[in-house]
Amino acid sequence: MEFLKKTKEFLLNFFNLTRILSNVKNIAVVFLSFYLSGSNLDWRRLFIGIISLSFICSAIYIYNNLSDAKIDSYNKNKNHYSKSVRYFGEKNTSFLAVIFTIAGLYFGFTINLYFLTALLALLITGFLYSFQYTRFKERVILDILFGATLTFFFRFIASWLIFSISMPPLSAVMFLISAKSAGYMLYKEVDRASLLSLKIKNSITVVSKKTIVIISALLWLVSFSSFIFLCLEKGLIKLLNFVPFAIPPLTVIYLLTLNKVKTQIRYLRVIGFCYWILAIIITWVLFL
Repeated sequence: MEFLKKTKEFLLNFFNLTRILSNVKNIAVVFLSFYLSGSNLDWRRLFIGIISLSFICSAIYIYNNLSDAKIDSYNKNKNHYSKSVRYFGEKNTSFLAVIFTIAGLYFGFTINLYFLTALLALLITGFLYSFQYTRFKERVILDILFGATLTFFFRFIASWLIFSISMPPLSAVMFLISAKSAGYMLYKEVDRASLLSLKIKNSITVVSKKTIVIISALLWLVSFSSFIFLCLEKGLIKLLNFVPFAIPPLTVIYLLTLNKVKTQIRYLRVIGFCYWILAIIITWVLFL
């Protein structure tokens, strides 16, 4: 019984530290890149691409948790990340970040140098976002740029380079980075009270909640418009069947931002990732 308890504790802290569920986004982006590239299905490349991209993203999350351990301890929405750092200790946490980085770059190298370069760009972006001497996450505009826009840009570019050494569709890029930037703003808005109590100045704390909601809504409009244009441009009308799946999570996140939902965001994230796994499977089986 004690063994099961310790195993559960270890796995819970490991999942919190590495944010493994967040890699559902990598699965979606890689599958989208494969579908848009028109390449022949190579399960080995697809699997290794997802694994290497996920290792790099988890390395970034681990470093972010380590850098924000003290700040997160005061934030009820993120104190579980701080607890996971304390559970493993700073040295072991740093070691895990290095191991995940090496593993991600190694697997990336087995695909091609272009993919490896994109992974390095993603890694540097994530590093600068949390690094104590840059801390772009605490700078106006730069927090959104490095925490969302560039992050998802390099995720998509890396995913695209798994299958094709060419320029990806601009509409696909606009769709993804607009969606990520809009989601990032709403996600950070939930932490407004905590950020203000710590006197952190960033894109969220320098403007009102109303402004954040309006800007995020405009970005969602750009994202949906880009997605529809992408489907029409590439003759991929079937992909439009994916749009209705976005309505429930968007509704929940806006209600959460407006304090209409009381469920903790950590639990909503888990539910959300499970939901998107189901949405990806249903879309792939029924429509693609």
